[in-house]
Amino acid sequence: MFGNNAGDGYEQQGNRYHDMVTDALHEAVIPDSIREEPNIDAQRFYNMLDAANEPIYEGCREGLSRLSLASRMMIIKSDHNLNEKCMYLWAEIINEYLPEGNLAADNFYEIQKLVAGLGLPSEMIDVCVDNCMIYWKDDEILTECRFCQKPRYQETTGRNHVPYKRMWYLPITDRLKRLYHSERTAASMRWHAQHSVKDGEITHPSDAKMDLVHLVSGRQYSLWPVILTPYNLPPEMCMQREFLFLSIPVPGPKHPKRALDVFLQPLTHELKLLWHYGVQTWDYLQQHNFNMRVVLMWTISDFPAYEMLSGWTTHGRLSCPYCMDRTDAFQLKNGRKSCWFDCHRRFPPPHHTYRKNKKLFRKNKVVHVPPPVMQSGASLLEQIDYYGAKETWEE
Repeated sequence: MFGNNAGDGYEQQGNRYHDMVTDALHEAVIPDSIREEPNIDAQRFYNMLDAANEPIYEGCREGLSRLSLASRMMIIKSDHNLNEKCMYLWAEIINEYLPEGNLAADNFYEIQKLVAGLGLPSEMIDVCVDNCMIYWKDDEILTECRFCQKPRYQETTGRNHVPYKRMWYLPITDRLKRLYHSERTAASMRWHAQHSVKDGEITHPSDAKMDLVHLVSGRQYSLWPVILTPYNLPPEMCMQREFLFLSIPVPGPKHPKRALDVFLQPLTHELKLLWHYGVQTWDYLQQHNFNMRVVLMWTISDFPAYEMLSGWTTHGRLSCPYCMDRTDAFQLKNGRKSCWFDCHRRFPPPHHTYRKNKKLFRKNKVVHVPPPVMQSGASLLEQIDYYGAKETWEE
């Protein structure tokens, strides 16, 4: 989660996540006339860092604080998949061997509280056993699925309800705000608006005035991660590990298939709020508060994941998302498999030599038809309404 491997290389490389958040305490050279005080949320964050970065005991080496120790322990837990009982024992041992009066966390609960103050919340949401819906927002009180009527909870003798299936959601708002709170990353978050651009050239997606990219992995694993990265950052930073925001680990082992949109509901809702309303954020570099808005730029996925996201089939004769039902695909004579060889000759200009060539492509075939017209968003919505497609959730 923190984008750094604990171990022998720690002293050379440093705890990059810890450095990123603690360097926000440094002073910026901004004229007093245009400075603003941090908003309440940012000031609370800075106060927490100030308290958490006190030396862990008197006389210790510089940089050893409650926060650095807690973050390193969480990294070790994540990298080696340690259970909570093990972490409790390690916290007790570390506290026992340090001098009396030290500020080290006594137990794993205190470590979690300290790290949670960095603004990395998580939300656990119950899911229908068949992935029909999630028990979220207005559906949170339901005890059975609205679609398949299967029960939400397992039959147990205990007092606590045990759901058949759960998902985790890791909100992105606070993580984006922290990038503006930090001296190290605040300038980089403005790179997309301040770097030099040549007329007529797009060397980075930000040249087209977009800010966010959303990546979806469609590999056949027992878990499907949904990852976001802010494209405000320069190219050399936006794909670094600490800036890849894991948002939803879609649970397996059952393939989500077209139910992927069910799991994306919390992220979709948060992105809509960040686009329509924004959130007040403190910019360390400019020393002022502003309303941060977020736009989803695009999705990157393999073809099977594209089918899950769009609802358009990616196999068979109609698998091309551009040609759709205007495809020029044909079936092979013996295997009866769909083939798209020679479909591309519709796209060159009308008098292109390839259109009349009868030898290099399909034998004795001349192509006169124009390429299919790209469908507008309004046209696609009309088709969806015509076929009566039902939404799995409502705003």
